[in-house]
Amino acid sequence: MSCLSFSVYGFYRSVVLVGRFFGQFIVSYIQLFAGLAFFLSAAAATFFVEENTSDEWRVIFLLLAAIILISAAVFGVFGSAVPEDWSKDSWDPSVARPMITFDQIDYYTDECGILEMKVLR
Repeated sequence: MSCLSFSVYGFYRSVVLVGRFFGQFIVSYIQLFAGLAFFLSAAAATFFVEENTSDEWRVIFLLLAAIILISAAVFGVFGSAVPEDWSKDSWDPSVARPMITFDQIDYYTDECGILEMKVLR
């Protein structure tokens, strides 16, 4: 079970690394499909469990465990931490607002980095 928890942590960490600023939207889509999976697993249990015996619940448990392990293996093989092309500049504020610069303020000049606001009449 602890290996599965490491896999889940890596999964959500990979979302942030791959999607960067858009990770919140990616996680919302993941939660949508997770809710669908919870619904489908409960619906499948009602179809497979008729007598409510331990043998029927064992089949459900093994089926869900196999799906989780296969999904974790697929993620382990194909998952990455490389940002996608559409998200590479998403954390750079100068891309969205080109006037922003990261130049340090020169304290030896007259303005000292303070902008003067003028009233327009």
